[in-house]
Parts: sequence; C-alpha cells; structure tokens
Amino acid sequence: MSKSIAMMALLSFLYSTQSKACSCAHATVSERFDDADYVFSAEIIAAEMVADPNAEYDNSYDTFKIVMGPRGEYRNDSTSLEFLYTDISEASCGVRVTIGARHTFMVKDNGRVYLCGSLVERNEQQAFQQLLLDRKLIEPQ
Repeated sequence: MSKSIAMMALLSFLYSTQSKACSCAHATVSERFDDADYVFSAEIIAAEMVADPNAEYDNSYDTFKIVMGPRGEYRNDSTSLEFLYTDISEASCGVRVTIGARHTFMVKDNGRVYLCGSLVERNEQQAFQQLLLDRKLIEPQ
C-alpha cells in the first residue's frame, strides 16, 4: 500500500513539474528569414547566466543573456535588441554560447535565440548568401 502511495506521489510530482524538450522541424533559410523580425550578424562579446525576464515559471538562472558587438544588419534595425537570450541547455533549445564566435541571427522582437532556426548554420551559409543576393540585400562580389 505504501509503495502505491509513493508511486502516485512521484507520478503526480512528475506531471506537475514543467519539463522541456527540444524538437526541431527545420524550416528553410528563406522561411526563417521571412518569419524573423530581425536578421543580423554579430560577434558574441559577453554572456552571463540570468533568470529569464520573460519566463512563465521560476527558472532560477537557466538563461544566458548575450551581449553582442557591432552588427551587420540584413533585415530591420536590431539596435532595439540590447541583448539576446537563450536557454542554457540544448535540451531546452538553447544555443551554445561561445565568446568571440560570430553568428548570423534570425530572431523575433523578444530577442530569444533557439537551437532550431535562430542561427544560420555553417551548412546553410551558401543558401543564405544566395537569398541575400536574390533579394538585393548585398552586392555580388
């Protein structure tokens, strides 16, 4: 009887806690570009662990606040985004934060960076460059 109560208590706890898992259904570079409010390239110059300012639950410092250097803008002026935010864990769709790394970001107004779709990946660079050329956002070299 006590094992049943313990098992029910455990199951109740597991169902009542919020869990996250990252699952990607990758859209094309063009679709992600069109969906983003801002598209820009920037170097990550600093990052710190913070509590997510937009969290719907108590997350106790499970977010990185990302500080960026000068930006190369491709879509809209992103200067209103003082910082970007990403979950610390890749299991929660956070991106790996490396100081000194330069990325092309595709983000919404909230400044959230997700593992699935917020960055132009290395294997997508050629498609991204072609998109910029096709839309006359850069000059041919």
